[in-house]
Amino acid sequence: MKRPCHIPRYTFTVIVTAVILYLTLFPRPLPANAMRWFAGADKAVHALMFLAWAFAAVVDTCRGRKKELHTKRALVCFAATMAFGGSIEIAQTLMQMGRSGDWWDLVADAIGAIVGTIIGRIVLVRKQ
Repeated sequence: MKRPCHIPRYTFTVIVTAVILYLTLFPRPLPANAMRWFAGADKAVHALMFLAWAFAAVVDTCRGRKKELHTKRALVCFAATMAFGGSIEIAQTLMQMGRSGDWWDLVADAIGAIVGTIIGRIVLVRKQ
């Protein structure tokens, strides 16, 4: 039987981190187009980005580890996700590159982080 390819731990988290940093810190990360977004679309995008980050962090941190420590590690990942989101909002304010920090973005980040942490934890429990 062929052995599956080993993906180094935290690869998923690093990729998601790079995408989030690009989308949140570059002045115009996506080309302008005529597409009309619904009200609050940016908050939905923030929630999805941080759902992905929290999920990636939980899965990367907990896979292959003792099951008893998964809940503690998941909570640490949630806290790290919130720190990451807060840091981005502060950076947006300080960089003055056409982006601005927003408390509602941080709330959306928190909602995404909660959901991503829970989904990551469920995936790990079902996998074992």
